[in-house]
Amino acid sequence: MTPLPFSDRSLPSLRAALPRRDEKGPYIDVLNKADAPAKSKKQAMKALFTCRGPCWIEPVFCLSGNATVELGRFVFLNHNVTLIAEQNIRLGEGVFVGPGAIISTVPLDTGEIHSPVNMNNAPVTIGDNVWIGANAVIQPGVNIGNQAIVGAGAVVFEDVPANTTVAGSPAIIRKK
Repeated sequence: MTPLPFSDRSLPSLRAALPRRDEKGPYIDVLNKADAPAKSKKQAMKALFTCRGPCWIEPVFCLSGNATVELGRFVFLNHNVTLIAEQNIRLGEGVFVGPGAIISTVPLDTGEIHSPVNMNNAPVTIGDNVWIGANAVIQPGVNIGNQAIVGAGAVVFEDVPANTTVAGSPAIIRKK
């Protein structure tokens, strides 16, 4: 699989490279309108995600791929979050995703840094009460344990154990 271009760390260029999913487009447009009625946003959430409770998504939001995206209760996706779901993505309860973060099941070309583990499409699982910092990139096949913290700007290629803090590019454990 050829990684999607992301070496310039430019979110607009990455989004331009994503295939447009016309059946999801109208729902994503509703979520990205600040003045859209609450009922419309609720219908869009049901169409796009498997939700287990109340969630909040800030505009501008981008979703590509036809796989299942499961959101636990009280998930918060901040501004400019991108989900690339060619395989399933699961976010547990109380997950906070910072602005500009990318969660991808498709390998992203992050320049000089190459995945030591997985360069194929693979699902991503994020446990309960996880905080993902601004502009973090979660690569395919990563499992993040409960109560973990991913620092801002981190590029995560490997699993993150529960109750740990990772940071850096590539991400390494900073604190347990």
